[in-house]
Amino acid sequence: MTAPLSIFKCIECSKEYDIRDIRYRCECGHLLEVLHDLNISIPNASDWKASLNERMGETAFFRYQDILFPP
Repeated sequence: MTAPLSIFKCIECSKEYDIRDIRYRCECGHLLEVLHDLNISIPNASDWKASLNERMGETAFFRYQDILFPP
């Protein structure tokens, strides 16, 4: 299993939660922030362009889903 690309982390106690959990607050009552792994390998620009061009006829949501919701 690979490490998640994003997690929820409490701003007070630093407890971490799975990003797929539906949560708005930590168990301690404080807010959660979303942290993203910025060290992921990012495809080069020509790969992104080719991927988007393959989905040219689809709606914007499906065409850009890899950008909006990385795997």
